[in-house]
Amino acid sequence: MLHLLCPKETTEVSYRLNQLKLKMADFMARRVDRNRFPKVDKTDIINALGEANGYSTYLEIASGRTGHKFGKISEKIFPGKKRLLYRVSCDYSDGLPLHYHSDSETGAELLKDLVDANHCFDVVFVDPHHSYEASKVNIDFAYRLIKHGGVMVIHDVNPPSGKVTGEIFANKRYWCGQTYQAFLDFIREKTELEYIVVDTDWGVGIVFSADGEKPDIKGKLPGKSNIPIPENPQWNFFHRYRKSLLRLISVRKFWHHFVC
Repeated sequence: MLHLLCPKETTEVSYRLNQLKLKMADFMARRVDRNRFPKVDKTDIINALGEANGYSTYLEIASGRTGHKFGKISEKIFPGKKRLLYRVSCDYSDGLPLHYHSDSETGAELLKDLVDANHCFDVVFVDPHHSYEASKVNIDFAYRLIKHGGVMVIHDVNPPSGKVTGEIFANKRYWCGQTYQAFLDFIREKTELEYIVVDTDWGVGIVFSADGEKPDIKGKLPGKSNIPIPENPQWNFFHRYRKSLLRLISVRKFWHHFVC
């Protein structure tokens, strides 16, 4: 028996279908980037760089409230992976290996000890406490810890909104702080270096030497910006010129240039 929907029932079905479409659109938006390429996070970028270039040594620099994905760094690719945390207590444990730790604000003393002992790594990942001071200290020391031909990877350098860039952790869920400012100051000071930022996971920066044999790059990367970067750049300047300043590339282009 055929049942014809009355206008009220038709409206309700249409509403439910639209709601379903919205949910599916949201589901997909959280899984693909603006170019419809599957989204990846910072650890996917690091593992891909390691596998593509035969890297094997890895150091993660983070605070007690950042990082959080050390377990996703492939032990097959990085069998000797290590982690340094600061702003943690002497008895801190999250169930994952911890090789160096300190309750200091920036971890500077631990990082200096590593530099003085001539330690170096293929990949140094920086996911700092997001104050300007901690970010700049971590980035400066991390650069001194990478092997020739290695890379430094930095998280949270492309914050989506000024609301998450305050000096203190005011947003209840997200905080990128001033890491983007420290990153811009670093690339302003180190003009001889190459860098790129992958437009995913709040901005994943990749810094490497221009004269190294690695990482192996296919094709031509976006050119460096000719816009002068002021010291301690502020949000409005960054937001206006971010694509050019960061040399932003999509995940798809990262895969093309660095992996495939």
